[in-house]
Amino acid sequence: MTRSSIVVTGGMGFIGSNIVRKLNDLGYSDLYIIDSPTNGSEKNLVGCKFKDVIDKDKCLESIRHGKFSNLGKIETIFHQGAITDTTFQDEEEITEVNYALSVGIFRHCMEHNIRMIYASSASVYGLGENGFEADVDCEKPLNLYAKSKLDFDNYFRRNYDFDSGVQIVGLRYFNVYGPGEDHKGGMASPINQFARQAIENNEIKVFEGSENFHRDFIHVDDIVKINMHFMRKSEDVGIYNCGTGKTNSFQDVANIVSEATGAEIKTIPFPEKLVGKYQAHTKADITPLRRTACSTRFREFSEAALEYTNSMIAK
Repeated sequence: MTRSSIVVTGGMGFIGSNIVRKLNDLGYSDLYIIDSPTNGSEKNLVGCKFKDVIDKDKCLESIRHGKFSNLGKIETIFHQGAITDTTFQDEEEITEVNYALSVGIFRHCMEHNIRMIYASSASVYGLGENGFEADVDCEKPLNLYAKSKLDFDNYFRRNYDFDSGVQIVGLRYFNVYGPGEDHKGGMASPINQFARQAIENNEIKVFEGSENFHRDFIHVDDIVKINMHFMRKSEDVGIYNCGTGKTNSFQDVANIVSEATGAEIKTIPFPEKLVGKYQAHTKADITPLRRTACSTRFREFSEAALEYTNSMIAK
C-alpha cells in the first residue's frame, strides 16, 4: 500500500523548515518541498529527509493552468510559502504569490479531499484598535503583505463548503522567533536582529519609545506544535490566532540580548516612514484555539529568548 505524502510549501523557510524537521522526528519522510532558495535558506534543510524539492515558480505556472501537482496521493499540505516582506510594493507579484497560489492550493485540496493548514498573519489586524480576534471588525491591514493574507482568508470564508468534510485551517501567526530565520534579514524577529547587531557591532539599536512597543512573541517550536495539533485533529476547520496571549516590549528584548552579549543599547529616532504603519501592540486572543483542545504550553519568553540569543552567540 502506497503511503500518502505531505507537502510543505515554503519548506526552506523559517517556519516551513521547522515543520519539516518535526515531521521527520515523527517518522515522516515522504515529504515534498515547494520552494526556491532565498539568501541561503536552503541551509535550513541540511540533515532533513524528503522526497524532492519542487521550484515554486513551476508550482505557480501549474496553478495558472488549473493544476497543482502530479505528486500522487497527498495527505496534508502545510502551506507556508509566501512573500513575507511587509514593505514589499509590487502588488501584482504579491497577489500572485500570496493570494493566487493559495487559491489554487485551496481548490486542489477541496477537490481531492486533502487537509490544508496554511499560514495567515496577525498583520491583518493592523493597529489593533478593535482587538485581535479572527473577526472582520478587527481586520484592518496596513500593507500589501497583510492585505494579501486577508484576501485569502476571506476567499476561504466565502468558498469553503462545510458539507465537504475537508479540513482547512488558517493560522494567524503573531511574532514568531527562533532557529531558522537568519535568511530573513530585516524581516527576522527583533531578537534575531538585536543579537546579530550585538555580535557584529557590540551595539543594539532600538527605536525611541521601544518600551511602548509590545508584541506577542511566540517561539517557532510552539508554532510547529500548533500545526501538528491540527494535523492530528481532522474535525477542526477555521481561522485561529497563534500567539501566547502575553506581551513583551522591544525594550525587554533588547535588555535580554544585552544581558547575554554585554552589548550597549543605543536609542535611535523612530523612522518617519513607519509612522501610522507600525503595530504598537499585538496580543492574540487564543480562546478559539484552546477550544480545539490545543493544550500546548507555550515557552516562557525571557528564558526562550535568552536561550536563542546564546545559540546565536555560539555559532
